[in-house]
Amino acid sequence: MIYLDSYKELYTLFNISSFDKIHDAISSIAPSLLEYHLEQLLSNIETNAILNKHNIQDSINLDTYTLYMDYSDNLYIEQDLAEDDYSAASLW
Repeated sequence: MIYLDSYKELYTLFNISSFDKIHDAISSIAPSLLEYHLEQLLSNIETNAILNKHNIQDSINLDTYTLYMDYSDNLYIEQDLAEDDYSAASLW
């Protein structure tokens, strides 16, 4: 699922001033804490967004989340909801 977010909320959350500084802020946070903050941020967003991937200026992959910044300075957060499917066909 892809969500459109106000970049101000993300910048406030990580105490940064630009999208370029997210790398530094993320490297100093435990992965579980980062996931918790992103889940909390997404819980406040009610609608899905449509992302035109041709207009992406920058992106950051964070395991199950991907952050996209487009040329209009819109921030998109994509959450990978892939489920683990460990079932296999039986050989018998």
